[in-house]
Amino acid sequence: MSEKKNCSYKNVDINLATKTMREYLELKQKYDDSILFYKIGDFYETFFEDAVLLSEVCGVVLTSRKYSNLGSVPLAGVPAISLEGCIKKLISKNIKVVQTEQVKKSDETIGREVVRIYTKATVFEAPYLEGDKNNYLCAILTDKDKCGLAYCDVSCGSFYLTVGEKAQIERELAKLCPDEILVKNNDILADFKNIFEDFRNFSVDEGSFLQVANDFEILENEYKLGYICAGAILNYLGKNQKNFMPKLQKPVVYSVSNFLSMDFQTRRALELTRGQADFKKRGTLFWLLNKTKTNMGARCLKSWVCSPIRDFDEIKRRQSVVEFFLNNEKNQQEAYCFLENFCDLLRLSSRISNKTIEVKELFEVATCLNKILDIKDLLVKIGEQNLNIKNCDFDCLFDFSEIIFKTISKDDTSFEKLPIKDGANPKLDYCRSELFGLQKELDKLQKEQNKILGGETKILNSGNLGYYFEVPIKFLKNISPDCIVKQQLRSVFRYSTKKLLELEQKLFAKRFQVVQIEEEIFANLKEYSSELAQKIAKFADLIAQLDAFLSLCKVVEKHKFCKVEFSSSGVFEIIEGKHPCVEEIFSNYIPNDTHLDERVILNVLTGGNMAGKSTYLKQNAICVILSFVCGFAPAKNAKIPLFDKLFFHSCCVDNLAQGSSTFMEEMKNLATIVNNSTGQTLVLLDEPIKTTCANEAIKLCCGFVKYNLSEIGAKTILATHYATVANFAQKQNGAEVFVIDDYKITKGVQSKTNAIEVALASGLSPKIIEFAKEVEI
Repeated sequence: MSEKKNCSYKNVDINLATKTMREYLELKQKYDDSILFYKIGDFYETFFEDAVLLSEVCGVVLTSRKYSNLGSVPLAGVPAISLEGCIKKLISKNIKVVQTEQVKKSDETIGREVVRIYTKATVFEAPYLEGDKNNYLCAILTDKDKCGLAYCDVSCGSFYLTVGEKAQIERELAKLCPDEILVKNNDILADFKNIFEDFRNFSVDEGSFLQVANDFEILENEYKLGYICAGAILNYLGKNQKNFMPKLQKPVVYSVSNFLSMDFQTRRALELTRGQADFKKRGTLFWLLNKTKTNMGARCLKSWVCSPIRDFDEIKRRQSVVEFFLNNEKNQQEAYCFLENFCDLLRLSSRISNKTIEVKELFEVATCLNKILDIKDLLVKIGEQNLNIKNCDFDCLFDFSEIIFKTISKDDTSFEKLPIKDGANPKLDYCRSELFGLQKELDKLQKEQNKILGGETKILNSGNLGYYFEVPIKFLKNISPDCIVKQQLRSVFRYSTKKLLELEQKLFAKRFQVVQIEEEIFANLKEYSSELAQKIAKFADLIAQLDAFLSLCKVVEKHKFCKVEFSSSGVFEIIEGKHPCVEEIFSNYIPNDTHLDERVILNVLTGGNMAGKSTYLKQNAICVILSFVCGFAPAKNAKIPLFDKLFFHSCCVDNLAQGSSTFMEEMKNLATIVNNSTGQTLVLLDEPIKTTCANEAIKLCCGFVKYNLSEIGAKTILATHYATVANFAQKQNGAEVFVIDDYKITKGVQSKTNAIEVALASGLSPKIIEFAKEVEI
């Protein structure tokens, strides 16, 4: 008869379980949506479905064990030393992980307690994070036509909130690419289904939204929904991270209108941070700009690229700093030297705030802060208005680094547990001197035993045997018969004596005392450090910005970007504009001009395949984005208005899950653009309405041209193969028509598409080309 197997904990009668398994089942019922690591000795065990999942994802050996009347239960376990690697793999698959530890209960029995819940956006340890990417946790709440949004990065303490219409919040989510999205209920998933198709890691947690977070006031103003979302984030983190929760900064309230708004399709098509074809960084705008020296600088730069600012004063501030470094090469080199081997101070400040920082990490922090006076004068020179150094306490942070250097040693090999320097604590020094004295007695005892045996004796120490004498087996006859035998092997004999046992007890007691004092000193140092966490984070943010500015300066200098003039009259003018990413890869880039104003708001661009239409559209978008990022653009001259939104329409694909054809998706995308554009919007359309018959596509294109000119007034460049559309546009007030041939723009219309030539160059069979030429339409 085969043994009964229980593969699901839900089918188990908890009353039949052993004491240990009953405790596991009670915990598992509370954390049904997670994989539960149950601590048993030096191992973390998983059972039932969790064991199967752990085996599949992490390759852990799956076995089974009989538990009394429960029958055979699937089992998979990992040693404590391997837990980190398993957690990393699991959360990368959006699987929540619950960690338990053994605790002593009031009745002196051993039980288990949940100490931490790991999710993709709530981790703060370096092994779980990408260096140049923020790890955002978002919360969304809707109320009729308004939406609240809050998001934070617990790894560096940043915290933001806003409110807006549904379409605006969708574009914010497209900008953030959050690792986890917190919602109140499942209803909101339907409202944001397009977003959740791309960002699948969401958590439904009604309780976090219902109660006000501790020490958090929800203000009764226009941002109330955002404050509720911020409170939900704090509640959620409190439940997940327990005692490990880092201190977040006070939420920064911002308006979505302060940033250039772009939807997901636009960001994807423009390849701001990853390529469309291979999802890699090479060829993206961030790839071009990222010459940063630190991970926190890279994250700062990436956030600027993803969130082009519309605030004229902020743009001018960034422009001024880049210009400062362009004009001061010596200061530029000074800043580069300062940033060499600089740690990720921003993320370490978060570890300092929740007191999980390790000794080596704290020493890294001190090494960076100790250079603070080297950069202080330069930061002051750049100007308080440009880098906001007002609340940065340089002297305090330098003094803090000196305290760490006086307390912690870089060499951590010659200490009992923690590398606390001699002289840091008198009590520790005294105990260490006593320990040193006991070590000398041990050496003396070894020499005495050598004389007795007439051979070479070693005194060794192991976890199982404690201290013992070890001698070659040939000296066995010389050993005193009253010795205490520890172990006999083929070649050596291990034993102890009464004197060695007494010395062993003293050594263990003194070593335990030394370790306790070392741990107490480091705990006090972490406590003191946590009080400075906000100041360290402030300085780290300043250095991250400095790194980002230097990176921008390097690119501006290399590619000869021009300083942008911002237009209040609505003039959009690019002289000899380029796409810097294309130029970086292929060189010999042919620049082109663009001019749109109050009189001409729409350009129709014709030209054959591979003539450069798409690149021309993208170069205009990149010029605008860079202008809002740093006030410089890849052109000879640039005059740009403060656009409110940027839309780039390119190829669409079908959505089979929603029963939506390619043409329907294209129409939905175009409808989004039309319904959300204003007279301050820049619209770039790359071959719109091409997935239906030519006659209907031409009619719809012409309809869009006329509607935009008469109803919206958005600055628009429309690239098309349809000469009929161009001819129609020529007859409209406010439109001009251009042709691009061999990557150069001139006025005119071109109906030739070069489709046959491009098809032949692609490797398509020549016979297909011949047959195609024979067809008459």
